[in-house]
Amino acid sequence: MINFILPCCFTNYQENTLLIEGNEYHNLFWGIEGNVPFSIFNGRVNNNKISLFASYSDIKNLIEGYEAISENFTIIDFGNMLLEEYDYENMYGEVILDEYASKSNVFFELADEKFINYLVNKYPKI
Repeated sequence: MINFILPCCFTNYQENTLLIEGNEYHNLFWGIEGNVPFSIFNGRVNNNKISLFASYSDIKNLIEGYEAISENFTIIDFGNMLLEEYDYENMYGEVILDEYASKSNVFFELADEKFINYLVNKYPKI
């Protein structure tokens, strides 16, 4: 059986939920991956098509709501290479990290070595 990772799941939220919910093959999706919209940790992705983006509750429901996916893994992309140390204490980012840093099936893609060191010290389970 082929298992797929659903990419860009938070920035193409509407299309991806249609793929998962309306598809008899939703068990093919082994995991999800994406940037959290408007998070400084991924460069505050912005777009005129805001209705396509997931809200925080949408993200939470997508990660936890589908048994086949939530048991496997989620990759959250924090790929902003231009972060400054004062950006690490970003309130929105802290909410995301507090929620998911201790979960064994959530992984973070990181691009900044200083940010990696900060996260490892602040969130030892990450």
